[in-house]
Amino acid sequence: LNYNTSDIDLSKKEGATVANNIEISYGASFNTTFKYDEENKIYNRFQNREANIDYTTKEQFNTKNIIVQKVEYNVCADNYYWDLHLEGNSGEGYFISNGYSVPIKWSKQGRNDKTKYTYLDGTQIEVSDGRTYIEVQTTNQTLTIN
Repeated sequence: LNYNTSDIDLSKKEGATVANNIEISYGASFNTTFKYDEENKIYNRFQNREANIDYTTKEQFNTKNIIVQKVEYNVCADNYYWDLHLEGNSGEGYFISNGYSVPIKWSKQGRNDKTKYTYLDGTQIEVSDGRTYIEVQTTNQTLTIN
């Protein structure tokens, strides 16, 4: 990822929307939620509506940046595992930071290549300095940003 030591201002980017609450569904019984803490400029992570707490430190997980990567998939023959279509593919997603979200595109040429994330105009995204979560979500699952 292309890190920038200053805070990225997404509010003026194409398609920018307010992003104080992000809910990422992973099926009927599992979801991840991030809530923006404006004072500390981070997103606190919740799992199934409960604070997601680190077992060792007892602190709630948090992040500065979130990338939601929407992917196509197939269910494997065992009817349990998913085959995510990443290599040689591209798709849509969202970059979320500092209380705003913008639509992005992603692409990954091959298994050993890095995934590239760009704004809709094709320029590579810059992420604010700090922790970044990349949330891979299938295209048929619900993503709510408000």
